[in-house]
Order: sequence, then C-alpha cells, then structure tokens
Amino acid sequence: MSFAEVIVPLPIHGRFHYEIGANLEGRLAVGHRVLVPFGKRSVTGFVAGVSESAPAGVSAKKIIERLDEEPVLSEEILSLISFASDYYLAPQGEVLRIAVPPGIAAASRAKLRLTKEGRAALVTGGLAQDELEILETLKASRSATIKGKVRQIAALIERGLLERVDQLGVRRAAEMEEFVLRTERPVVIAALGKAHVQRKILEELEIAPRALSSLREELGTSAVRRALKLLLADGWVRIEERPKAARPHVGPTELATLSLTEAQTEALAVINRGIEERARTTFLLRGVTGSGKTEVYLRAIDRALALGRTAIVLVPEIALTTQLETRFRRRFGDEVAVLHSAMTDLDRRRHWERLRSGEAKIALGPRSAVWAPVSSLGIVVVDEEHDPSFKQQSDVRYHGRDLAILRGHRANAVVVLGSATPSLETSYGVETGRVHELRLPGRALGRPMPAVELVDLGKAKEDEPKGEIPILSRALADAVRDTVAKKEQAILFLNRRGFNTVVVCEECKTPRKCAHCDVSLTHHKAEGALVCHYCDRREPLIRPCKSCRSTAMKPYGAGTERVAEAVLEAAPDARVLRLDRDITSKVGALDEVLSQFGSHEADVLVGTQMVTKGHDFPRVTLVGIICADTSLAFPDFRAAERTFQLLTQVAGRAGRAELPGRVIIQTFDREHYALNAALTHDEASFYQIEIELRRGAGYPPIGRLGLIRVESANAGAARQVAEAAREAAKACMGEGVSVRGPAPAPIAKIRERHRFMLMLLAPTAAKLVAAMRGVRERLGRIPSGVDLIFDADAVDLL
Repeated sequence: MSFAEVIVPLPIHGRFHYEIGANLEGRLAVGHRVLVPFGKRSVTGFVAGVSESAPAGVSAKKIIERLDEEPVLSEEILSLISFASDYYLAPQGEVLRIAVPPGIAAASRAKLRLTKEGRAALVTGGLAQDELEILETLKASRSATIKGKVRQIAALIERGLLERVDQLGVRRAAEMEEFVLRTERPVVIAALGKAHVQRKILEELEIAPRALSSLREELGTSAVRRALKLLLADGWVRIEERPKAARPHVGPTELATLSLTEAQTEALAVINRGIEERARTTFLLRGVTGSGKTEVYLRAIDRALALGRTAIVLVPEIALTTQLETRFRRRFGDEVAVLHSAMTDLDRRRHWERLRSGEAKIALGPRSAVWAPVSSLGIVVVDEEHDPSFKQQSDVRYHGRDLAILRGHRANAVVVLGSATPSLETSYGVETGRVHELRLPGRALGRPMPAVELVDLGKAKEDEPKGEIPILSRALADAVRDTVAKKEQAILFLNRRGFNTVVVCEECKTPRKCAHCDVSLTHHKAEGALVCHYCDRREPLIRPCKSCRSTAMKPYGAGTERVAEAVLEAAPDARVLRLDRDITSKVGALDEVLSQFGSHEADVLVGTQMVTKGHDFPRVTLVGIICADTSLAFPDFRAAERTFQLLTQVAGRAGRAELPGRVIIQTFDREHYALNAALTHDEASFYQIEIELRRGAGYPPIGRLGLIRVESANAGAARQVAEAAREAAKACMGEGVSVRGPAPAPIAKIRERHRFMLMLLAPTAAKLVAAMRGVRERLGRIPSGVDLIFDADAVDLL
C-alpha cells in the first residue's frame, strides 16, 4: 500500500494524505491532478509526493480517480508553491489557486436538479406558488443553487421532485472548447415558429456539432445564450467539452532591425553570456526613460529561445501587458502566451496550456505570470521592477519580483530587473554585490532628457486675483496653450480622482467623512455625489452636517475631474481625455483611451499614476505634475521613494521622439530632496540620502519588515487580539528582531472594520518569518469575527 501527499485548493494549512488504490498503483506521479474526497464533498488536488506510509495516526481515504494522463504541475512549480506558502504564511491551497487558471483546481458544490417527476409536476399542476417558482427556475437550467426557501426545497426533495447533485466545476488541463450537440430527443423544427435563433441552432446541429464560440460569433452572444437556455431546458441539445481545433500558426512579422547604442550592445552581451552559461545571476538594467530597455529584453529572449529555452516577462499592470503583447507578437509570433486576470477563464486556460505543452515559450503578464508552467527556463524579465503593484495586497501577499528572482535562480536562468528608478531594495543589492548593474545612461535615439522646472505653488497663490491656490499655475497654463496651438500633446498628472478631494461644512469646519471608513469623502462632479474611495459609499453633496446640521458645504482640493475642467478653462479648444479608475472601470475603456490619445484624437491626457507607466507617445512634449507634494504627505516610510519614482517616470513621457520635451512640477516644498533629485534626473543622490535615513531607522532594505494587521467590526476585540499578538511577538523574538505597536493603522477603519497594526523589524528574512510564524502559533485560535493578516516584506504601512 502506498500513499499520496496532496495539496487541495482550500484555505487550509498543510497537505493531506490519501491512499493510492490498486487501480492507480504505479500510475501516479508528483504533479498529477486527482479527485479526492474532502469532508462531504469532492475536490481536485495535486500530488506533491508519494510515499510507502502515511504519518502515524492518520486514517487516509482513497483517491477517487486520476484526472489527467500526464502530470499537470511540474516539481518546480510545486516547490515554488511550497516556498511561497511557508514564507508568506499562506495556506498551500490558497497559493495553488493563484498558480493555476480557473477551473483547473476546483471544489464541488451541492446543486439542485429537476427530476423526471418534477418536470411532470410542472405539467399536471397542484403545486404551491413558491414550489412552482423553484421548479420553474430549475427548468430553465441544468442545475442551480437557490438561496433561502430551505423548508420548501427539503419538501420537494422528499417528494422526489428535486435532487441534490455534487457538481464539480473542474476543467481538463488540455486545451478544450465547448461544443453544442443534438440529443436523441426528437423535435419538429417547424413547430418552433418564430423562435428563429433556436431554429437556426437546431438546423446547424443536424449537420454537425458546433463550437459554442462560433455560434456566438455568428448569431450574437445574448441571442445564443437565451436560445440555448430554452433548448437545454427542453432536452433537445447538450453541451460538452472537446479538444479545441488547431489554429493556423502565426509567425513573427518584425525583425530586429534597430541599431543598438553602445550601452545597449554591451548590456546585451553580458546578459547573453549569462544565458549561455546558465548563470544564476540577477542583473539590474538601469536605463533612463526611453533608453531602449525593451529592445534589450527582446534580443536577450531571442537568444534564450535559440538555445531551446523559455522566458517569463513580468510587467506591473495589465495595461502594459496589452501594449507589450503587440510588440512581442510582432517579434515572436505565437511563441507568446499571455496570462492575466482580465482574460476570460477559457482564454487563460488556453494560454496556460500552450505554455505547459511547450507550444508557446514566452509567458507575458503581471505578477501572476511568475507561476507560468514553462520548462527549461532561460531568462526572467521584470520590467519596471520598482512598481509596488508587483506585491499582492490580498490573500497570498507575495511579491512577484522576489519570487521571479527565486524562480530564475532555481532554474539556473538569468533574471533581468529593468527600471529607470530602481527600488531601494534593488539598488542596495547592487551596493552589496547581490545584483550586477548594467547601465543605459542615455535615450536610445540620442534624444536629450526633458528640461524640468519647479513652480512654487505658494508664490503662484500670491499671483492669483482671489489669492487661491491655482490648479494650473500661469507657467503651466501657458505651456498647455502653447502645446495645443503647436498640435503637440500634453500629459497632466495628479494622483487624486474626483473633482474635489474634501468637502467641509462652512459653519463648523467639520469635513464630510465616510460613515463606514475613516477617510474623507471625495466630490465627483460628474455623478453629483460624494464618494468614498475605499467602500464606494455615495452621498448627495448637500446634506445636513452631522455636527451642526448646516447645509452650507464648501469643497476644497482638486482631483482629475477638476484638472480636466481647468485645462478647458485655460485652453478652450483643447481636446481632453481622463485616465483614472473612474474611467477604466468600464470594460475596454483603458485601451480605448490610450488608443485615442495615441492616434492624436486628444491633445491633453489628465490622469492618475496610470499615466506614469511606460507609455510611449511620440507627440507628447509637455508633462505637468499638478501637485508633487500629494504623495509626500502619505504616512509611510516609502513616501519619498514613491514620489521620486512617480515624478521621474511621468517626466519620462515627454520628448521621447524628435520633438524636445518639457516638464513642469508644481510644489509647495521646493527644497525637498526627492523633488530636487527628480528635477535633475539624479537617482544616485536620492539613493544616498534615502538609504541613510532608512539605515538609521532599520527600515528596508537595511532590515526586513513584516506587518501583522488585526481587523474586526468590534474595535475592542481587534485591539485585544493585537495586544495578544504583541505579547506573542515579544516571547518569540530572535536576536535583532524588534516589535512596534500595536497602534491604529493609518486608515483606522475601512468598511466598518477597525484596523490595528504591529510592525516587526528583523535583520534577515529568515528571522522575520520565524518571528511571524511564532506569533501565529502562540496565538492559536482567533475569536470569531477577527481577521489576523500576516504581511511579510510589506511594501507600505497603509
């Protein structure tokens, strides 16, 4: 008798042992996907090990079946899942769920299905109204979950009109597609009358089964959905998954014809040598904005592919994935597969399977692409490695960049971290010898860096007739008008959405705050409402003040809506677009805005940090930063670093082609070292000042930072658990480990949940994780309604 160690896709710590039955003896290997019993249901799991015995005292159930002929996950991916689980204190099942596409790992759910007797009862009648509603609902669906009506459902099951089915939403690992087929039940098509779509589908199916996707393209998604709902309910058609038909191969359409600069040539030679020697080396490709880092990535990946190896390319945002995909496909054709959460589940599985099978050799996507199932890895690229979005802020709080480095080293692949403004962690790695630096000091086509000037908003206020702080200073307003007049383009950056950032009662000066969160409400003029940017609560602008009942409200501050209006006031003929979360919440809106601006259908793009991310618009000659102090005011030790990076990145959007660029930064603090370093493009001086400040406090990258957050609707319960966590931390601190707190989080309440925070500082990663694990073990069971969140290598304190 032998046993399998199985990871199941549930938020439960540990692995589980199952007996391997005689039918599977010798037919099961690490990485195989299996169906196993778990409590009262069945779940998919992945074999992580096979042994001759189970741990003492374990009563192992049998594996139900093996789901695929070949192992689905490699030992490399399973090992990475195990590491991430241990390091980020997350259940292996949770890590597993983010490492594979939807449907590959699934748990069964109890569904209700109409029986033959139930269908008959709908015809014969004699049902109560609520019973009739339940049966009618199920008639239109093969199976469903109905909330409430527990008593009625139980009675219908007892009478044999309904049955419970254990439905497993599992998908095969192979690339599959849904097909529609006729059943054996006879049907007279002419009897369908005016049901044209139903008739068309049945006529097509008389000839041969049809792919569901092709029916949608031909007849329309909504029409097919409605028609199939009725055809399925009447039992005339069925849907099954079949292997997807092979598609025509698409090869590259663009060759590497650009001439490289001397710096690009030298950097590429070093990276290629590392690929050829299978060196476990991390490179920092430090290049100013527009220096041609992407061309170096492309040629290095080309070398890896020529040697029979594969590549993973991580970008910080889905928006950048879309832009880079076009460029990568031109160079590599179908060798590229994309993985990101905005894709449909079916498309994600298809791209994942193309990588797993070796049909595609380049995985491109945001942080989750680090789990791509490629083999023979030759190079890992992390573009804009400094970007905080590489750190996941929910569930498994992993850092995509750090796991990319680990995965590359384990595979003897080179890792290339690219940035114009590297994170302090990476720059410190260069200083300590763990990272090898390659520099691209100038722009690829010899263009000069844009001229940068600071505008003192304090003095600009004095120049205003009403003595108010201007949205656009005279210098910036004049520059916008001049840019529009010359048929060029401008980008204006402000990291605040909405029209006004705060609304205050004119009588008692009390700010309007969210009832559910400890934040001010933001005025959105287009909606005519005040909005909370954390819980999405909406209130009318005019509402009696809770303190004095006055309805006199005065708005202050500016968001992107107000900036867009100010542009039109300064340049009435300007065509203005906005790019912020309010705009991009609609499907396809992000690509549409970028496409419109790229084709010069607008003159000015106003946006939040979305406009800072790697966009290349050749007509942009002016960049304006509305208020550089906004990010400096964040209660976070990385505030200066974030500000320097944001300003440098957005400034880099100007003057990337033949036309010279100009950058205007509006600020109240002309003397801040982050602003002055951005003014002169001086990353080195910023690093020297900032690293010494971090050294004095023991903050990363000098030490390692972990946060323990406690959240609950009950403030007293949250505080009590936070204090218990502090005592647990003190009891298990290793040498050099310190604990600070607990204290209310900078945003003390979000969505009615009170938040407390402890900070752990440690000299090494191992000591940090050991201390955090010790806290979890000592605390044991947490009271119901209280969430305990561990965040190793936290990137912010919010």
